[in-house]
Amino acid sequence: VGFYELGEIIRHVLPRKLEVFGIVGTGDPASTGQIMAIQGMLYPWHKGNIRLEPDFEEKYIEGELHLKGIIRLGTLGICGLRILLNKNVRRLIRILRKKEEA
Repeated sequence: VGFYELGEIIRHVLPRKLEVFGIVGTGDPASTGQIMAIQGMLYPWHKGNIRLEPDFEEKYIEGELHLKGIIRLGTLGICGLRILLNKNVRRLIRILRKKEEA
């Protein structure tokens, strides 16, 4: 139950929308081209939300990051309660407290 709840919390906190725009240059046209090739290969994963412009002549990195999402305290509270009410988690907390005292 603990790992499931942690997964729920992580899924809940992750942003729903992500947009990245950047200018990338390494000073070497070959390595800049490799970066652009990797970005192109990852296109099916990011679906155009990551846009990079190459600068083949200068060493240059600049970017903007836009995140959008919602974090509801009620959902986090319910997941936290489920973790604390789990018998195995309570047993682990008891064991850790006894080790601190000893």
